[in-house]
Amino acid sequence: MTNRNDVDREELRLQETVTLTRRQLRDNAAAVWDEGYQAHRDRRQRHNPYREPAAAKILDTAITPGTDVTVTRDDGSEWLTKTRTEPWQLGDGTWVVALEGRAGGFSLERVRRR
Repeated sequence: MTNRNDVDREELRLQETVTLTRRQLRDNAAAVWDEGYQAHRDRRQRHNPYREPAAAKILDTAITPGTDVTVTRDDGSEWLTKTRTEPWQLGDGTWVVALEGRAGGFSLERVRRR
């Protein structure tokens, strides 16, 4: 036969174990989230080697709205058009410009002045 005190002690031990486990899970989850968030910030702030050459290209080409440009398509063919906007930089560092006749931005790697 089990003693009532033994049952109470065992129950108390189990409750403490569950409480510790929950606390550990909460602390571990917070630590993992903080670590992941910091890694995300580090990746976003890391130096992008493509930014400087693209920025230099923008300064050299001085593309403004209405500039006649030639765009190289994926298949290698060229398309003559005009710019609609000044170039802007995407979050990943890529410089793009809006062109007449198409929606969205085209990478300056594909665009050159005529």
